[in-house]
Amino acid sequence: MTPKKIALSALVAAVLAGAAALLFWLQKPTEPSQPLAKLRAGDLSRIELDHNGAHVALEMRAGTWRLTSPVQDDADDSAVDGLSRSLRGLALGSEVSRDPAGYGDYEVNESSATRVRVYSRTSAAPVLDGYIGKTAVGDSVYFRPDREAAVYLAEGVGSYALRQSAEDLRSKAVLSISAGDLQSLKFTGPDGFSLTRSSEVWLASGRNLSADQAAELVLSATSLRFMGFAPADTPAGKAGFDKPAVDMIGKDAGHSERVLIGREDTGRRYAKAERGTVGFVPRSDVDSLLKLLKRR
Repeated sequence: MTPKKIALSALVAAVLAGAAALLFWLQKPTEPSQPLAKLRAGDLSRIELDHNGAHVALEMRAGTWRLTSPVQDDADDSAVDGLSRSLRGLALGSEVSRDPAGYGDYEVNESSATRVRVYSRTSAAPVLDGYIGKTAVGDSVYFRPDREAAVYLAEGVGSYALRQSAEDLRSKAVLSISAGDLQSLKFTGPDGFSLTRSSEVWLASGRNLSADQAAELVLSATSLRFMGFAPADTPAGKAGFDKPAVDMIGKDAGHSERVLIGREDTGRRYAKAERGTVGFVPRSDVDSLLKLLKRR
């Protein structure tokens, strides 16, 4: 090869290397972008998730997360807190594509992605709106902002956290008032009686119970958890709510809630909370409560 050809080859190689370096520099952000990093948990007002035709919406109301779609119910605090942390930790890294033809490969198209929209208290428009795709390398996922062509590697948010169903995010507490907030608990019926908090001690009225026995009843009642849900319009006769095994009313400083425990159904019992939630609780948990209620 002549010196002229050698020089020309070197020049071409240098130009190609420079072009590659420039392309890499343009695609690589100077630092990861964190769209929600400045938001605190209390700044979020609404979260919407869409996946496989299912729409889940959560709203912050009076300092508490509520599930508003597809059903109206209290949200599970720990599940929503985990989702909130995951979203606020979202970090967008390198751009991997701008070709819409490849959206399916990254699963950031509308048919396979999880679309996530996050709203804050100070903005009517979403502060985050995009599509979470499949898992990439390690814990990273592919992310495409809505109305943008670019697909990015994203870290800090797992696809599982965003693909939870409404049932996963729904509160499992049968009585929505926690044991710490409960002020009184009344069991109705022919042998009905009441338990009232006095300082840190529970006192019984209408039944001769020690403070320890009363506290054990309160713990058993407030520990009941739904293991699954049923339609809110389940007939009372079918569920046994017309002749409940347990009929109790809990009160805190601001409101009260009635809970009915109905008939048995293959190792579980129907349960209904006054807020409109119907589901099933383990029979063993109800049996323990019934045993305590029969104690004299």
